[in-house]
Amino acid sequence: MPAAAQMTTSSTSTSPSSSSAPPLIPLLPETIGATAKRSKKNPRVPSEMPALELHPTVGEYPVDYTMHAENRGKVINRLRETDGVAPRGVLLLRGGLAANRDETDHEPVFRQESTFHYLFGVREPNCLATIDLETGKATLFIPRLPAEYATWMGDILPPKHFQYSCVERFIESPQSA
Repeated sequence: MPAAAQMTTSSTSTSPSSSSAPPLIPLLPETIGATAKRSKKNPRVPSEMPALELHPTVGEYPVDYTMHAENRGKVINRLRETDGVAPRGVLLLRGGLAANRDETDHEPVFRQESTFHYLFGVREPNCLATIDLETGKATLFIPRLPAEYATWMGDILPPKHFQYSCVERFIESPQSA
């Protein structure tokens, strides 16, 4: 069985923007101990096992979004090397669209379009983005949702939520009629 790396919890809360992450502790038989005491709540789990520290807002590990800026740089360089591509162009990319199940108010779990996620790291649906091939600057266009959206789908995220560190600027799109 492969060993899984777990993160230890710290006694102080850490913000997603903190620069130092807690140390990773591999869960190997040597670190847990072959005769480790078992937890009373779950006898299969050793009580010494460190708990996961999850990202406070989305329930996942924090992501360094500079990776997506590097990915965009690779694509821009490849396009610049390609014959027939204008050096002063702009790429327009559309992210995945939210879908509804017919005859219900249910939305299936959203999965971002792969290329859009690779280049921007955006998790939310219905976004557009541009990349200026000359400067490499990225612009993210986010949807403006009507107030009624909150009644059925929960809180509307503020524009600040969409300020991914890898994007130079973002623009809230006009509300659709």
